[in-house]
Amino acid sequence: MKQRKVIRVSPTGQMTFLADPALMALASKGEAKIRRASHVEPTHTILRLTFHVLRWLCGEGGKIAAWTRRWNVAWRVNLAPSAGPVLGPFCDRPAAINAEVAWLQSNNFGTPT
Repeated sequence: MKQRKVIRVSPTGQMTFLADPALMALASKGEAKIRRASHVEPTHTILRLTFHVLRWLCGEGGKIAAWTRRWNVAWRVNLAPSAGPVLGPFCDRPAAINAEVAWLQSNNFGTPT
């Protein structure tokens, strides 16, 4: 099933949407502030710390980031950047991402107001 893409535009022109390659081009066309709404991260404390250190050192792209996305571990969604809860655990990363998107959309992140 194809997922619907929604952009919310405030009266001041501020756009809010869930990160998506098709929509990120909009953010790159002018001045934009991209704000993290959540973290999908391993539930195990040591793996979570390792995950964040690797991402801090190597960034969100590249081989190391791709490798961390393939870890066969339990995952959680930390919605603290959006003043939300921690969801999970989930058996795999795609399940965590689906829960993340559902929570963000049901709480007016990337949905019309």
